[in-house]
Amino acid sequence: MPTITTEDGTKIVLSEEQYSEIIKKSEKNKFTIKNRFTGDIIFASEKTTWKEVIKEAIDARANLTGADLTGADPTDANLTDANLTRANLTCANLTHADLTGAKLTGADLTGAKLTCAKLTGSDLMDSNLTHADLTCANLTGADLTCADLTGAKLTDADLTRANLTCANLTHADLTCANLTHADLTGADLTGIEVKGCNFYFGKSFLGLETFVKYIHTIKKNGKLLDVPNK
Repeated sequence: MPTITTEDGTKIVLSEEQYSEIIKKSEKNKFTIKNRFTGDIIFASEKTTWKEVIKEAIDARANLTGADLTGADPTDANLTDANLTRANLTCANLTHADLTGAKLTGADLTGAKLTCAKLTGSDLMDSNLTHADLTCANLTGADLTCADLTGAKLTDADLTRANLTCANLTHADLTCANLTHADLTGADLTGIEVKGCNFYFGKSFLGLETFVKYIHTIKKNGKLLDVPNK
């Protein structure tokens, strides 16, 4: 018969039914991270917050590729160099999270809250950031090649030296964003808001009309336009 030991050392004999019930309750109290494609459990933890669970998983070198973290709330979490390739972070709250150098290639961040998040040098190639809130986020040197930023809020975001080659910025809000030396070659800028946005390509800050001349190709209303590089 199964037994449990109390804090004072007393042993209690349990029936199989009682033991099974305890195990079930224990499992219910665990956070589990599953693979979004297979449903397999990637990592289980007895921590009580997503911030702790994800940090524990990273420290344990768990493979979080394709992890389903829909609606997770790792606010303020240190996720430096985390591998979240193709992870589902739809509507996740990553406010103030440190994702420096994180690998988020192909990740789904639709509607995610990344306010003031640190994404310096992160890999967001082919990621889905549709309607994500990146207000005041630090994306310095981030790779956003072919990323979908449709309707994203990038107000006051720092995109210095960011690679936005072929990114979809349709209706994105770039109010007061810093795009110093950002690469926007082939980006779709249809309907973007750029009031107060900074563009720097050498010795001086440039207005939008001058800025456009430095882009080899842009898209307007879905059509590719050739813009001379002057």
